[in-house]
Amino acid sequence: MVVFDMSPATELNADVINLIFEYIEDDIPALYNSILVNKYIYDKLIPLLYKNPFHYMNTLLRGTINKTIRNKCRALITTYIKCLPLDRQLFYHKVGVIEKPSYPRHQHEQYLRSLTINHFIGSLNATKYHQIADSHGVFYHDLITLLVTGKKQLQMLHIEDTHFHIFEDFLQDLSPSLKSLRLDMKYYINEDISHLINNLPNIESLVISFAKPEIDYDLLENMGRIKESLVRLDIEGDLGKIDFKFLHIMKEYKQLKVIYIRKHEHLCS
Repeated sequence: MVVFDMSPATELNADVINLIFEYIEDDIPALYNSILVNKYIYDKLIPLLYKNPFHYMNTLLRGTINKTIRNKCRALITTYIKCLPLDRQLFYHKVGVIEKPSYPRHQHEQYLRSLTINHFIGSLNATKYHQIADSHGVFYHDLITLLVTGKKQLQMLHIEDTHFHIFEDFLQDLSPSLKSLRLDMKYYINEDISHLINNLPNIESLVISFAKPEIDYDLLENMGRIKESLVRLDIEGDLGKIDFKFLHIMKEYKQLKVIYIRKHEHLCS
């Protein structure tokens, strides 16, 4: 158990503090997972973070916590702020929490231009999550949907180490404003990705980080409508020698002006 001065954050219940920090050294994703389905946490912690997130992030991290733990705590709390959905009342309703009306509603999310869905969320194992959902009624798909729904002005989406297939239901809703897309494909099959993105009409900048050393030409060949709008293509991987097949595929990208190819660090000699 990490012990630190409670005085700067007296509004936070001691049980909440203990629950947050008790297992933080062992497994951050598991801790985050447990908080997602804990009604008490949503009732006590989320409103305080919503009320003054940066104040609590700073005060909670003071005291006798070592640097490693402090960084993990900061990551956890910062992720909470990033993950708060636009419609907080709807999300509270899903987890059975009655929101106290004394805390102000923040509407800054409606102006959001950029969103990153990263490994912190994606670390939830799908099978394990469905087991949790069965008993608590909180679904991973619902969480991501609430994060993105209503953000009609979103221009940049970065999907990193997460479950691409959950975007299938609402990726088209984002397509009118979406201009930039980055896909970090470390654990996923390329064919699944092309199925999701080949109908996006206005993508001008696309960054693809391939898991394998070689680049999947089939993915580049089956980009659908992106071929008509793409201006810049960034590839992180290893093409080896540029062959005629690659050049032939690139000719199909009508507006393409910039191609940037970078090897992964572990591939560089």
